[in-house]
Amino acid sequence: MNQNYHRYLPKVARALCVRIAKGEALAAVCETLDPASNLNMPALSVVIHWLATEPKFRALYERARELQADTMVDEIRTIAREAQAAGDCTPTRAAMVRLQVQCWQWAATRLAPGRYGDKAVGARTGRRPAKPETAA
Repeated sequence: MNQNYHRYLPKVARALCVRIAKGEALAAVCETLDPASNLNMPALSVVIHWLATEPKFRALYERARELQADTMVDEIRTIAREAQAAGDCTPTRAAMVRLQVQCWQWAATRLAPGRYGDKAVGARTGRRPAKPETAA
């Protein structure tokens, strides 16, 4: 194996994290040519190695994931606006939009629970999230 295979490259790491922050999936980014920097992205195994051995990269990657949650929330807004503008609210279309929004919400709450999780919403509004009612 090439000795430089797992060598940490800060310029490549930054380019990878920018793409993650913009909403791309890690697997889709790995082993591609970054169009903005013209750098080859590392293999997924290299990224995993960097996460385990490079504290600076781990911090950069964690911040990119938090920013990715913001990108996902922006996508939710776009989906809602497009659905409203389309005006064709059939039950099938409504179910599809609801599923898309729920998927993006779920991912955003996992990537940035402090900002988008239920507890965070309660902290921002001063109210606790409603507890599910139990059947009596």
